[in-house]
Amino acid sequence: AGTTVRLLTNGAVCTTLDVTAYDVFQLNTQQLTLNGDTATTTPLVVGGTYTGNTGTTVFANTSATDTVIPITNASYLNVSLAPTAPEIFRPGGAALTLAATGTFTVGANATYNTSDGVANRALTVPGLMTVTGTFTDGAGAAANTTLSGGLTSGAGVITLATGAVIFNAGATLTLTGNNDSFNDVQ
Repeated sequence: AGTTVRLLTNGAVCTTLDVTAYDVFQLNTQQLTLNGDTATTTPLVVGGTYTGNTGTTVFANTSATDTVIPITNASYLNVSLAPTAPEIFRPGGAALTLAATGTFTVGANATYNTSDGVANRALTVPGLMTVTGTFTDGAGAAANTTLSGGLTSGAGVITLATGAVIFNAGATLTLTGNNDSFNDVQ
């Protein structure tokens, strides 16, 4: 058996976090901010279990290459991409599905590319998705983005050449910029 670590108060800020095999890291409604460094493309490494489905995970790093958001053995509620300098974030080889009322924020310096380099990966956001940076897709088979809470894009840029953005009943769409393009909206 491994070790379980729970954030209990005030959240945590770290450069990197490596949840090794058999270990568990739980957010417990707290916020974890991963600052990374210029050499780290994976500020969060999950070999055990990362239980972020009750808190907020902030990827604030900038690296020399794209940052990978781990999917396998990881669960998320709220995800915020908030680097201090331009950075591209990609899913780690599978669809990213947020829990419950989870929100997804692409900050001003962030680009979220649904392609992991092999294929575009689906994104499911039960809460609100906010884009002030760039939300795009890349080469590979189409994948859909499903939103239940809605999508707000102000100064952000949304460019989706493949797949569809699917709005579930009650979801809203607010676009205040002129730079957004969609392959398919349902």
